[in-house]
Amino acid sequence: MNIKSINQIYQVYKNAGIAKTEKTEKTANVKDAVNISPEAKEFQTAFTSAMKAEDVREDLVSDIKQKIDKGEYVVDTDDLVDKIMNKNKK
Repeated sequence: MNIKSINQIYQVYKNAGIAKTEKTEKTANVKDAVNISPEAKEFQTAFTSAMKAEDVREDLVSDIKQKIDKGEYVVDTDDLVDKIMNKNKK
């Protein structure tokens, strides 16, 4: 490491000086504001409703459970295969 070159660099920065900043005037009680569009409000309402909704529809589940218990629940295998095959195409 060459100390002489470091001293030269230091001299350049030392001679450049530091510019002082000026004080700015205070603004007169300016406050930040946020405007929310009607679309965003509608989205928020829909999102909140969706988050509150139950994941499982208990009425349908209980109906199917009763049919299974009674031996009345029948699965249409052709329909099941079609749904499985169509899901794999996506």
